Amino acid sequence: MNKALLINKISSKSKAFVFKVLCLSIFISIIVSLGLFMTFNSNTNKIVFKSVVNNQIKKLDKIIRNPVLYGYDDKEQPYNVMAKEAFEVNKDEVKLVDLTAEAFSNSGKWVAALAEQGILGNNNSTLDLVGAVQIFTNNAEEFKTDKVRLYLKEGVAESTAPVELFSEKVTLNATGIKITKHGKNIQFTGPVKMVIYQ
Repeated sequence: MNKALLINKISSKSKAFVFKVLCLSIFISIIVSLGLFMTFNSNTNKIVFKSVVNNQIKKLDKIIRNPVLYGYDDKEQPYNVMAKEAFEVNKDEVKLVDLTAEAFSNSGKWVAALAEQGILGNNNSTLDLVGAVQIFTNNAEEFKTDKVRLYLKEGVAESTAPVELFSEKVTLNATGIKITKHGKNIQFTGPVKMVIYQ
């Protein structure tokens, strides 16, 4: 009786494992066959939108849904940019709508930015965020501004628009901000008003 019960349990676990693997395989095949993605053309260093449908690759001129861009900065630290929609403005720029940008350091720190719109530049890997921009860090800090430019490869961010900083111990208002050295240096442009909580 116990032996039959044990075989039945092992059989159930095996069926569950096979079912999970099958579901994962189906999901991956659907994503590969229907998904849209961005790739870098190594000859021109331009972003090219491509679609894989019926094993044919062709450039798209229309709106791309849910694009994702993966990359590495000059210190081999990963970043990604995701949006609900994207379309080419011209040969050098891609407009993104309702986007999220994330960067991760080799030491485990991270920063994430949300924006209503963005312009991704091809040549110098810039990302201009506009419209209710929010930036969050792993230190529980939040920045708010109307626009900011990110230099994805260099780990630099700067804004000439008014910026607000919120954290557990500080609130700060400034007329602009510049973040360099992958977040190690943060410079606020004045006038600056800061309140420290104890």
